[in-house]
Amino acid sequence: SSQHPGIGSSDSVAGAVAALPEDQPRPGEHPLCFRVRRLEKTRHSRGALVLGSRSFLLSSSVASASGVDSGACGPANLRGKMTQDLFSQSAGDHQPLAARMRPSRLDDLLGQEHLLGPGAVLRKALEADRVPSMILYGPPGCGKTTLAMVISQVTRQRFEALSAVVTGVADLRRIAQEAIERRKLHDQGTVLLLDEIHRLNKGQQDVLLPYVERGDFTLIGATTENPYFSVVTPLLSRCRVFTLHPLEPEHLRQIVERALTDSERGLGKLQVSLDPESLEHLVTTSAGDARAALNALELAVQTTPPDERGRLHLTLPAIEAALQRPLLRYDRAGTEHYDTISAYIKSMRGS
Repeated sequence: SSQHPGIGSSDSVAGAVAALPEDQPRPGEHPLCFRVRRLEKTRHSRGALVLGSRSFLLSSSVASASGVDSGACGPANLRGKMTQDLFSQSAGDHQPLAARMRPSRLDDLLGQEHLLGPGAVLRKALEADRVPSMILYGPPGCGKTTLAMVISQVTRQRFEALSAVVTGVADLRRIAQEAIERRKLHDQGTVLLLDEIHRLNKGQQDVLLPYVERGDFTLIGATTENPYFSVVTPLLSRCRVFTLHPLEPEHLRQIVERALTDSERGLGKLQVSLDPESLEHLVTTSAGDARAALNALELAVQTTPPDERGRLHLTLPAIEAALQRPLLRYDRAGTEHYDTISAYIKSMRGS
């Protein structure tokens, strides 16, 4: 102390801490806080830390379990945000056009008036934030995942999203346990989206039963397969099945026109023009699939050279080359097989 006369004073301690380099731990600083501080400075982010292909989110529960002051390590309670929200700044421009053009508001959704029109049961449930456990069933590109994403924006509950393709029992139990604790500690519900729920086997679907039964979380399952064939009966009994229809040509036309004029998410900055004949062919051939229409439009734009004024004019041959062939829905193991056979038999007998 004789060599450092002021080391015991608070002012000298504060000055010494402030003088420490950012790449060295501070006196008494927890190692986890030190790592978080360094990574936050490197990534210029708060709460979400990206290492390689994994994201590490510091929440209040993790901080308390590690003996760390959550306030000193950044904001907590961020885990409920979807992955695309966490990486929107870094990956937004690299997403396909169909992903960038997803609506984020209920009023921006096109089609499915029987579910989302004025006075429809699902719309009234969403506006009242009374989201029931449900199975969204419909063909590709009709808006199942988009509807689930809109629900994540309008609900005040925590929203979690998993793909059944890469989900196991451990993931389902972890989400359920977190939902139970969240309800006890914060009186906040949880909505779980399981995309491609038909990919879960019967044992994995059975794991969901007690949690959905008790209301530990609200389940939203999205599937292109008939749920009465691919989802176990006890789970169907606990959920409402909402059938989504292919989009009408007028809806597809509006979606394509939005993509052409939107300068932030769409192709508005590229000055793209489309012949009425080309637009009609794109809408008709896409067969109610908005994703297919936008993917074909994006490919046509990418493969069409600009004119001398820097504008892109999409002709009918460019749209035909991007679409290749009409999209015909057929599934030899599902309902589309029987619908096709039924249509063939009726055509043969002229009924």
